[in-house]
Amino acid sequence: MNAGKINYLKFILLLVILAASLIATLILIQGMAAKHLATDFAMFYESAKALLAHQDIYGSTPWQHYQLPAEIVKTKIYIPIAFVGIYHSANLNPPLLSLLVAPFALLSYGQALWLWNLLSLACAIITIVIVINTLYPQKDNLLLILATMAACFSVLPFYSNIGLGELGLFITLFLVLGWRLARQDKQISAGMVLGFALSLKLFVGMFLIYFLVQKRWRLLTSMVICFIGSALVAFMVVGSRGYLEYYGVLHTITWFATNRNASFYGYLVRLFNGLVNSPTSQSVWLMSLIYILGSLVITALVIWAAKCRQSLLEYDLGFSITIIAMLLISPLGWVYYFPLLLIPIFVIIHFINNRYYSDTMVFLLLAAIFLACIPYKFHLVRNVHDLLLILTSYSDLFYALLIFMGLLLFAHKKMQHKHYTVCNSQLTGRQFPLGLIWLALLPSLNLLLMSAFRPTF
Repeated sequence: MNAGKINYLKFILLLVILAASLIATLILIQGMAAKHLATDFAMFYESAKALLAHQDIYGSTPWQHYQLPAEIVKTKIYIPIAFVGIYHSANLNPPLLSLLVAPFALLSYGQALWLWNLLSLACAIITIVIVINTLYPQKDNLLLILATMAACFSVLPFYSNIGLGELGLFITLFLVLGWRLARQDKQISAGMVLGFALSLKLFVGMFLIYFLVQKRWRLLTSMVICFIGSALVAFMVVGSRGYLEYYGVLHTITWFATNRNASFYGYLVRLFNGLVNSPTSQSVWLMSLIYILGSLVITALVIWAAKCRQSLLEYDLGFSITIIAMLLISPLGWVYYFPLLLIPIFVIIHFINNRYYSDTMVFLLLAAIFLACIPYKFHLVRNVHDLLLILTSYSDLFYALLIFMGLLLFAHKKMQHKHYTVCNSQLTGRQFPLGLIWLALLPSLNLLLMSAFRPTF
């Protein structure tokens, strides 16, 4: 069978998988739109409606169809468990988001959710095209783009963004644009995009450290100006009260230990296992000390990576290390931020194919992708005393981030040795087996059926 016919068959197969993924996604959106206020987007939507009505945007938001355990109800911050009652939840995003979502609040909830998720899907497609065409500018990337889209739309990190109506795919696009623009030395534009992302999610501030060490002053200046400008626009609308309420609501979070939180802090809370996902009073100081020391080590790794910027690949590796660092240090590194891993994954593959092929690196990358994409139900980890369970299935996302970080640090270290500028894969004749990624994703493919007809988000 000739190469042209093989590529044609691959093209047809990928189109079928992609079509199945998109159909399942559309069914999911339709199902969530029919259940008024059953998504995270409901909080954005209700806050925007309150803003238009000149009411408190951080007031409790009706969240229908969910039952909650008594100890969670007492905290007045509620988490969905099962389709039963009507309770409330709070918006944990900055006031700027309510301002941006305000146009959606002019539509019905179902229409707004559809529009939001279609835009989210568009962001995902644009992100994939940018990442692949940036790293492989001289190649025909159609099959690779289709394969990546089919894979991404079938796994939990992307699917949870749609199921919850979350911000993850929008933030991913902003960071990918910032990465590409900075790569092209368009520092002011890159800073503006990253500054806007920072105004929506504060963990993006890790890039301030990264670019500060690299002395990219124009990028830093535009990033800070855009962040302050965005905050001032929101301040003019909501006033100081809105920001004070936002600060206050951040201190009411009680679900750090959930199994969808991949952060270092979430891992420690699970390990120390306090009531209602908070550490016990006896262990809080020890846990806080470990978290601070660990965060300092992670920040030191970002600084080390930022000091080496002699080539585009070294920049890509440093940027990727910063992405992993911000997900680890942020108290809430949710699974719906994992689409950000597109950059590290393709940068590692690019390193393997163009600098240093290693069977161990291939295995570890596939293992990290597998751990990052395992589908599972949402667990609060309340009063779980099974240490083995906490250290294994409840922490797989955390371990995925650690493996990605280790691979990136190894690659960055290798790049500092001049003899690795020769393409090792050309010497060995070996390339990263992209087809094996589908093997790592096999456990996730049941989302095409399970989540479309029985949403678990």
